[in-house]
Amino acid sequence: MRITISFEVAPFLRWLKDYDRDKIARDLIAGLTVAAVLVPQSMAYALLAGMPPIYGLYASFLPTILASMFGSSRFLATGPVAMTALLSASVLYSMAEPASDKWIALMGVLALMVGFIRLTIGLLKLGFVVELISTSVITGFTSAGALVIALSQAGHLLGFKITQSTLIYQVVVDIFQKIQNINPYTVGIGLLAYTVIWISRKIHPLVPGALIAVVITSSLSYFYGLEKFGVAIVGNVPQGLPTPSFPKADFSTIASLWGGAIVVAAFGLIEAVAIAKRLALQAGDKWDANQELIGQGMANITAGIFKGFPVGGSFSRSALNFQ
Repeated sequence: MRITISFEVAPFLRWLKDYDRDKIARDLIAGLTVAAVLVPQSMAYALLAGMPPIYGLYASFLPTILASMFGSSRFLATGPVAMTALLSASVLYSMAEPASDKWIALMGVLALMVGFIRLTIGLLKLGFVVELISTSVITGFTSAGALVIALSQAGHLLGFKITQSTLIYQVVVDIFQKIQNINPYTVGIGLLAYTVIWISRKIHPLVPGALIAVVITSSLSYFYGLEKFGVAIVGNVPQGLPTPSFPKADFSTIASLWGGAIVVAAFGLIEAVAIAKRLALQAGDKWDANQELIGQGMANITAGIFKGFPVGGSFSRSALNFQ
C-alpha cells in the first residue's frame, strides 16, 4: 500500500521539489547568520522571561525547527522574542518567584497552553480573524512594549535588581530610588556591547554584531575576572539537551493561567502572521495564515515539553533571514 503525504499536512515537502546547490548555500549562510544573532539574543530574552539563560537556548532549538517545517513562510524566524517573553513573565509575577523551579514549571505549562490555542485556531481555519485587527493597534502595542522591555533590562545594565512590572512609572521610580547602587563596571560592559552592535550595523547589516559583542565582553570577563568587580555573569551552563516531559500543574493553576495564555497567544499570532504576510508579499510567495498558526502552535507545544517558554515570530531575525 502506497502512503502519500500532502503539502498541506507537511509544507516542508514542497521545498524538495526544486532544491539545488545554490539554495543549500544560501540557506546555510542565512542559518549561520541568524544563529549568530539568536544565541546571545535567546539568552537575553530568557532573562526577560524570568528564566535562567540556558532555557533560552532550549526554546530556540526544537521549536524553531518545528515552526519552520510546518509553517507556510520561508522567512519567518521563530523562537524567543522580547514581547512574548515579557508578556509571559507578567502572567506569572503573582504566582511564583522568577527563575524558581515553580516559575520554570509554570512557564512550561503556559507554553503548552499557548501552543494548543494557536494550533486550534489554525486547525479550525480561523486565521482570517487576525487580519481584522487594526495596524495602529499593533503599532501602539509594539511601541509601548519596546519601552517596557528597555526599562525591564535597565537593572542588568546598571548592575542592580529592579522591580519587574508592566507599569512603566513603577519601574522608573524604582530605578531612581536605587540609582546610588549603580555598578560602573557593569555599565561599561553594557555600553561596550551596545557600541559594538551599533558599529557592526553601520558596517553591514549581515555583520553579526551581537555575536561579536558576546565574544569581546566574554573575553574581558575571562581575562580580567570582572565577576570580582560585581559584574554578573551567566555562570555554568548545563550540557546536553533537555529531557522531554510534561510540566505538572493542578486544575486551579491551569484555570488561573487561561486569561494570560489567551493574551500571549493572541499577540504572538498577530505578530507572526504580520511578519509572514509582509515578507511573503515582498518575495511574491503564497502564504497561509492558518498553516502559519499550526506551525506556531506546534513550536510552543514543543517548547513546553522541552523545558522552554512561549515563543513567537521575530521581526529582527526574520528580516535578517529574508536578507
